[in-house]
Amino acid sequence: MKYGAIEQMRQQYPVPPMCRFLGVSTSGYYAWRKRPLLLRIVGRLPQTAGV
Repeated sequence: MKYGAIEQMRQQYPVPPMCRFLGVSTSGYYAWRKRPLLLRIVGRLPQTAGV
């Protein structure tokens, strides 16, 4: 969710200060951006225990 907030605001504010403010690494944000959209969405889904 933090990366999504940064993504939404990156046109208005510089990324590195937003990352520091939210307590995430800049490199982690850019790695998240490189991931395909589907993997970003799946990463936000709740995990289910045992099938």
